[in-house]
Amino acid sequence: MNETSLVWKGVVVVDDNIKAKYLKIQALAEYLDVSSNTLRKWIRYGKIPFVKINGAIRFDREKINAWLKTKRHSCRNF
Repeated sequence: MNETSLVWKGVVVVDDNIKAKYLKIQALAEYLDVSSNTLRKWIRYGKIPFVKINGAIRFDREKINAWLKTKRHSCRNF
């Protein structure tokens, strides 16, 4: 794991070893360990950054990295 890797629920989810700039819904759902329906709800309510490319929903890896950093909590916050 390098310094730009992020951990979600104890699993490295977004790592610079991933070459694709944009992730599909299913790929990001697997990384975040949530259902694709949950991601679609987050999209609908504006809770996660995404782009549409020719009508297809995609997630910019760099924007997801930044978004995940805003979601980090220390143990004392629970």
